[in-house]
Amino acid sequence: MKNDINFSSSFSFKLLWFAVLLVLFVDPHLWGAVGVDVTVSGDGAASATTVSTPLFSTNFPNEVLLAFVSTDYIFGTNTTVKSISGGPLTWVLVKRSNAQSGTAEIWRAYASNPLSSVGVTATLSQNVFASITVVAFTGVDTSGANGSGAVGATGSGSATPPGSASPWMRAATLTPSP
Repeated sequence: MKNDINFSSSFSFKLLWFAVLLVLFVDPHLWGAVGVDVTVSGDGAASATTVSTPLFSTNFPNEVLLAFVSTDYIFGTNTTVKSISGGPLTWVLVKRSNAQSGTAEIWRAYASNPLSSVGVTATLSQNVFASITVVAFTGVDTSGANGSGAVGATGSGSATPPGSASPWMRAATLTPSP
C-alpha cells in the first residue's frame, strides 16, 4: 500500500534525529555556538584587599574567561581592582564603572588549553567587602590578544542619542571607545 509506514525505519529515523538534537543542544561547543563551560563565585567573608574564587577546572581548549568583580567603598578615592591573577593567564581590564561608591568591573583572559585546579584572585585598592564571579565561555572568537576578539568593542552609554524619543533606546545606545 502506498500509505503504509515501515515502523522500524521510521523509528530509527526519529531516534537518529533525537540523537543529533541532543548532541547539538547538550554540547553546543561541537557546533561553534557560544556556551558556558564553568561558572564559579567567591564572596569576601570580611573586609579585605583580595577576593578569590574557589579552585576550578575547565573542560575545553580556546576558552575566554570573564571575571566580574563588585566591591564596597570605605573612604577617599573610590575602590578599584588593581589586578587579577590566576592560572597561567594574562588578565586584562574590559570595563570599569565606579561613578558611585564601590566598583563593578569586568576583566578577561584567554585559555588556549583546559585549566586544572586554578583559582582567580582580584587585588583591590582598599580593604573592603567584595564579590567575584568567573565564567568560562566556549565557542568564542579566539582572534586578538587575551580574548579581545570574543569580547568585542567596549563602549560607554549615551544619555541622549540623536533622534531617540524613547528613554529605553537612549539607555541601549553604545558609543565605541577609541
